[in-house]
Formats: sequence, C-alpha cells, structure tokens
Amino acid sequence: MKLLILSLILFSTTVLGQKKADQKLEFNGFAISPLEFFSEHHSFGVSISSDVSFRLKKNIFTVSAGFGEEFSIWNYGYNFLQVNLLYGREIEIAPWFFTDANIGAGLLRIKHEDSNSFSLGIPVQLQLRFKTGKRFSFGLRFQSNLNSERAIHTYGIVLQWNRI
Repeated sequence: MKLLILSLILFSTTVLGQKKADQKLEFNGFAISPLEFFSEHHSFGVSISSDVSFRLKKNIFTVSAGFGEEFSIWNYGYNFLQVNLLYGREIEIAPWFFTDANIGAGLLRIKHEDSNSFSLGIPVQLQLRFKTGKRFSFGLRFQSNLNSERAIHTYGIVLQWNRI
C-alpha cells in the first residue's frame, strides 16, 4: 500500500511539475467501464473500472482503478481491486475510429473469504473506440493483469470523455 501511495504522489508531482511551454502534461480525459466481465483460470465474474488520463505530446499516461466480484453459487467467491499506472498511445484508424494501447504497472488485491493477498502486476490494455462527437466516444476495452497471484482478464464496454 505504501508503494501505491508513493507512486501516486510521484505521478502527481510529475503532473503538477510540468511547466515548460513546449512540453506540458495536460488533462486528456476520463473513461468508465460500467459493465465488464472478467475471467481467470477457473472462474469468471463482473467488474467495473474507471481511469483518468494525461497527455504529453503523443504520450498518454493513465491512472486506472477496477473492482471485480466472482460469480459463485456453491461456495464463497473472491473479489479483486486493482490500481494501475499505464503508459500508452492513441492511434487514429479513421476520423471516427480510434484504438488505444497501454502497458504499465499496478497493485492487485485479491480477497478470498477472510484472507487478503497483494501482488504487483503488469496490466496490458487495448481499447477500440468509436468517436460520436468532439468529446465523447464509446467502444470495447480488453485488459489483462499479469501477476504472480492470478492472471485476470477483463473485457467490456468503455465510455470515454476527452477534452477538445
């Protein structure tokens, strides 16, 4: 948890500390995924996630968080919480169609019954978005969190608002 807090402080310092005229880190937008599904080796469930992104020239830096709960009928399932720092690029395929590719580092907490486990992970994310106006786009988000505990894969819809 201390590593997460330290990472967020350092990221915030970087965001607030960029004052050069030609290299200014600016707010890019935010996104939510109100309905995602996740899977891992023998289980699946539902999850939600959101993120805030910042742009420095063509580079996009993102802070994201997600929560998921396993479907379980016969026994107690598990849930997870992940917080990630991502780096990526936005690629314009057509004026109305974009793809975003991101990779980063994150912290994953898995809770099962009365036990909590924490692990560091490598999140990899791909978004396919249709732009419907100057600020809004929607599409599909695919993400994998590769870590030592459980490799969790999420997929679902994404709603994204960008600054103009």
